Amino acid sequence: MAHGSLGDVYRYAGRPQEAMESYTTAVRLLHESGNRLKEAVSRWCLGTTLHDLGRHSEARQQWEQSVRLLRDARLLTPREATDILAQAVPETPQPIRNML
Repeated sequence: MAHGSLGDVYRYAGRPQEAMESYTTAVRLLHESGNRLKEAVSRWCLGTTLHDLGRHSEARQQWEQSVRLLRDARLLTPREATDILAQAVPETPQPIRNML
């Protein structure tokens, strides 16, 4: 989780490359540890950072994986997930906003 927090610091400091690296590490470690909810948050933040870097396709992949994790945890309905991902740049899902 420390890598995710460090990613936040880098992102808010205007250092997206370092933020991306921290979020990528956070996603890997959280996935390996099985912490799917924190993984969903880190994937969402990674997606936002990738989008800011102009890497839209990769951003979309991270957002989709984040939403899938939230659906699996029953924190989003299928309809909510579809509505979120229908947006060109999706708004942060409520469950993630609640965790930030």
